[in-house]
Amino acid sequence: MQTLILSCNTGAGHNSCAQAVQEAYHSRGEICNITDSLQFISEKASTFISNLHTRIYRHAPRLFDAGYQRAESHEDIFCEGTPIYKLLSSGAERMYQYIRSAGYDNIICTHVFPALALTEMRRQHPCLQLVTSHISTDYTCAPCTADSALDWYFIPSTSLLGEFEQCGLQPQKLIASGIPVRQQFYQRVSQEAGKANAGISPAHQHILMMCGSMGCGPMEEIISYLCPYLTTEQELSVVCGTNDDLRKKLQKRTEKYSQVHVLGTVNNVPQLMQASDLFLT
Repeated sequence: MQTLILSCNTGAGHNSCAQAVQEAYHSRGEICNITDSLQFISEKASTFISNLHTRIYRHAPRLFDAGYQRAESHEDIFCEGTPIYKLLSSGAERMYQYIRSAGYDNIICTHVFPALALTEMRRQHPCLQLVTSHISTDYTCAPCTADSALDWYFIPSTSLLGEFEQCGLQPQKLIASGIPVRQQFYQRVSQEAGKANAGISPAHQHILMMCGSMGCGPMEEIISYLCPYLTTEQELSVVCGTNDDLRKKLQKRTEKYSQVHVLGTVNNVPQLMQASDLFLT
């Protein structure tokens, strides 16, 4: 079996999930590759869609929420034949040529966008023998998931089975597997060792705040509230991820607080989490 994972760059969670699945396949000596599904539309489209999603999510969260709610309330917005469906599935033929030429027979989607494109590809080429699946990386049934038609749907928890069924997914296709995480999350160290590795005094209480890879949410407001209350025996680490503007802004705002550490992208997130007494997200 040769596996292809279709992800996209609208946030790091989808790619992290893809990497975790890839690790599992590689540990068993299986072929498993990851590709950006939006590139089958075009490289420019991939960059535009990913950047637009990130900008709206970071700088206009209310607009993002409104768009998400509209997608939830208008169930036909991603249906076959709609403008959005046509855009997302416009690379279906290129996807088919890529999959067929490489000999992949197992396709896993870690985002609903490639799930829709893969659905259209299978509609156009029903004779291509594939096992297809989608992994939900959110603790909810994302809008348009039910507009896809794949073989299996892996969801975070049994508590969500009813929600996914209500959205229109067939119960026999649902597998409550949890969300895959990379192997480094299973490599535990003591809290003392973790603090030492992170440059935190073992005698100090360590507070960690992360709000996704894009550094979203009311991080500035929380920082402004917490900093005056921090004691000399407490340290606060703030992970801004890829949000470099936020990192620079928070570093300037907290420069008088020596116990506050504003970070960008962190290579060993599990170790930093294990070095924490309190985790804010």
